[in-house]
Amino acid sequence: MNDVTTMTAETAKDFRFGNSTESSPTIFPSDIELEIVSENERMDFLPNRFLQDIPSLIRFENWLYNTAEELSEDYQGGYWEMAKINFTNPETQQKDSIFFMYPETEGNLTCTNAMNFSDGVMDAKTFGFICTIFAFGRMMTRQGAVNLIANKDWMNDVYYELLENSENAFQIITGRKFVREVNKFID
Repeated sequence: MNDVTTMTAETAKDFRFGNSTESSPTIFPSDIELEIVSENERMDFLPNRFLQDIPSLIRFENWLYNTAEELSEDYQGGYWEMAKINFTNPETQQKDSIFFMYPETEGNLTCTNAMNFSDGVMDAKTFGFICTIFAFGRMMTRQGAVNLIANKDWMNDVYYELLENSENAFQIITGRKFVREVNKFID
């Protein structure tokens, strides 16, 4: 990657990425503020997000962990963080949030999506965001669809617009690489 410290915002917006590799992995953008769900809130967090539909919640978790195993041989199970991204909805100007989960793991994960031949190297948060979107899509329930659409809309509309209006080359590069990598895996 070029030296981002000397890059202008316009140059960053036109920058073309190569594949994510071990030497240039996709990293979850540091400008996205995450609210990690506390231990006290964990028991109620997912049931509330799935409107107390416990069978859907169980399917979601099943699909989440199965997707992680399918996408990466580096993934070895373990504890997953629950994270919220709070934002102002540009259409309603109301406070809103989306959620995703990611494995608490050290290092990057090499991933392959055999369904569309995507591959790349990414950190655990990016990996978890992708797995969460897959799990929502595989659930085939109304609440899964609502969460799937919310996460994709946030990433492709709200966050991408923030990047388009940014003057920070580093934010633009890391954000666009994140959006590109997620879309590459889920399309």
